[in-house]
Amino acid sequence: MASIKLLDSASLDVSIAGADGNSSLAKYLWNDLKFVFDRPTFANNQTLALSRIGEENLPFTLSAKLSSSFGFGGAASLTVKEGLSARIAICKDKDSADLLSCFDKKPVSPPVYLSFQTGANVETAAQGTVNEFTFGMAVGDEIQITNYCSCDPGMPLLDATKAAIANFTLPVAVEDLLVMSPGTVFEVEGKGTLTFSAAVGYQFLNNPLATIKTPFIKAPTINACGSANLKFSVGVFGGFKVSVLKDANNTVLLAVGRSRGQKFAVDFKVKAGLELQAVGTDLLGVVLGQISPDPKQIEKLRQLPAENRTAIEKALKEALESNFAAGVAAEFSRETENDVLFLYELDLNKLQENSKRAAVKAALRGDYSLLALLAAVPESGVIEKTAVHGHSQKVTRSLTIHLLNIFQFTDVSSLILNGKVQVSPDSGALVITDTATADQIRATTGSLYADSKKLRALLFTSSMVSAAYQGTNALVGAPSLSFRFEFFSMHAATPNDVMRHELTALSTIGAISQPRMNSILGNGSGNFGSTNLNLAIRLDPLNSGRLFLANGKAFPIEHYEAIGKKAMLTLLQNDSGLTSQARLSQLKDDAFTRITDILNKEGNSGFNTAFGDLPLAIRTDILGDHEVIVWWAEAMAAFAGALQSIQAEVKQAGGFNPASDAFKKLERDFERKAADVVSTTKDRFDLPWSALAIYFALLPEIKVEASFTSAALTILADTGTLTADTAA
Repeated sequence: MASIKLLDSASLDVSIAGADGNSSLAKYLWNDLKFVFDRPTFANNQTLALSRIGEENLPFTLSAKLSSSFGFGGAASLTVKEGLSARIAICKDKDSADLLSCFDKKPVSPPVYLSFQTGANVETAAQGTVNEFTFGMAVGDEIQITNYCSCDPGMPLLDATKAAIANFTLPVAVEDLLVMSPGTVFEVEGKGTLTFSAAVGYQFLNNPLATIKTPFIKAPTINACGSANLKFSVGVFGGFKVSVLKDANNTVLLAVGRSRGQKFAVDFKVKAGLELQAVGTDLLGVVLGQISPDPKQIEKLRQLPAENRTAIEKALKEALESNFAAGVAAEFSRETENDVLFLYELDLNKLQENSKRAAVKAALRGDYSLLALLAAVPESGVIEKTAVHGHSQKVTRSLTIHLLNIFQFTDVSSLILNGKVQVSPDSGALVITDTATADQIRATTGSLYADSKKLRALLFTSSMVSAAYQGTNALVGAPSLSFRFEFFSMHAATPNDVMRHELTALSTIGAISQPRMNSILGNGSGNFGSTNLNLAIRLDPLNSGRLFLANGKAFPIEHYEAIGKKAMLTLLQNDSGLTSQARLSQLKDDAFTRITDILNKEGNSGFNTAFGDLPLAIRTDILGDHEVIVWWAEAMAAFAGALQSIQAEVKQAGGFNPASDAFKKLERDFERKAADVVSTTKDRFDLPWSALAIYFALLPEIKVEASFTSAALTILADTGTLTADTAA
């Protein structure tokens, strides 16, 4: 039987075998594993009681003298390579309480533990038995394995060490859990993948948007929203710690937490897979059924060639998977007291059936799908005490479906048949649009994904056109559809200034307080890891009209310039950098007017001369702010004027007559203005400036749906009805 040997440079030579033939050392260790202490302190203290050993001597550190492996069936799974470090430590008081906290245990008098920890490498093996010992950890990486043995404080150090190592456990299956001694704890920590399943309810939010062509006398029939139940398999890669506590009465607690030694929220990745058997094979029919109330639309798409249908369903599947993965990422990014992601209680007496033992074995290899199913069965022997994905299954998630240029088609199926289906990588939204528009926003040739920056700009300009169209419909009584203005942004690594801008937008709409924002931002340095912001404002014909007219009169360009400046000032107001301060100074009324005069008379060369003392980067930002505000103000004022003209024509004609020459002229004029808006779009859509501009334009009553996920905080808010006072 192989054993673990403890040596030092002097006379210490201790050999420790497994407690019996069923122990992990007896079953899995291939040959003797030798560790050498780097100091003689262990030998000097070996006869002392644990309670008498001074903190200055701890921990006792060792290194592997020769390589040895754990495994069976002729394949190595874990190898302790020569030179890897190990340690023996004493855990008591607060340390013991912290150790047990992941199991939701808070004993009045925490026990004293002696721990033995060693590093090991996860190996590859041709026969695949490597997976038996990986605990979901990544192949090729080093992991840390620790065993804790509950000891009497008066127990001599050497005796406690022998007991801890003799009970060294690698819990591969239920049989290994059965032979664990009560009160012992096993831990493995490293980078790996956790797998689980989640069944969720999905709400589909349909967002019909016009781009340029805006027929005023027809609108396709579209549901405002729909819903369906979907099931996903989820893999989460990151830094994890798996902990096992053997309790009394053959009960085991299995906990999975974030690795405390790593920046988990920055490093982890989520991949979701939609399980199509949950919705049948007709994913296209399921999604289209949420958009259109007409069953004939589904039948029409079923006639598509298999190749075309497969391409569309691939985009639908990727959109849903991307959207759900973003939601799970939010759950895993939330701060929790103990960073516990899963906690299961296992009654080993009830886990006799092969199917139940297979579920436990899969969990010990990183896959919690079967264990979660078992926990849903009463008296199964498995109780789910905590599961981070539990929130994912209780909350109805939403997927926005942007129907761009839908007004060019008589129905949704025609748009899909003659257009393209794409995915927004930032928001996980689905984009269904005509071919020409799809080509404009595609990330790369042949890609299913839209370019986020181009899509943000297109959604904003389309929202402006759609709002004007809706406002016109309200005047003439033409068919109309409510739509959503949306701003979305996702960053894998978020610098402080970007985080400040996004939190400022959230603070402005009342979704987070200013003190809370300041406490998160701290001293203004650092990186906030992955963040995802989404702001949505639903615009019906009434609200759309309010964007352009007051008492039947069009808002002038000065009205929109004031709003645009206010939005940019609000966004930059908390910045202290020189660039932001320079930008703020030029957004004040007199300074803004001066820039307008210079540009009108002398163009960009005159601007560069007037601001020649500023660095080029700052001049570029100031000019960019000015251009986007003027562009937006001119576009909105042009639409407002068009609406006022249409209103005057309706009044003069005594009603709405789309066949009249006068109205056709107005319609063509409207389309030219829409085309100008799209073709002259200015850059600034990576900032939530556009959302604040719409927000300020609609005050005093405006409803904003906001979601923000990050390691620092998660916000899922519906701000309801805000007034100018509450928003200030």
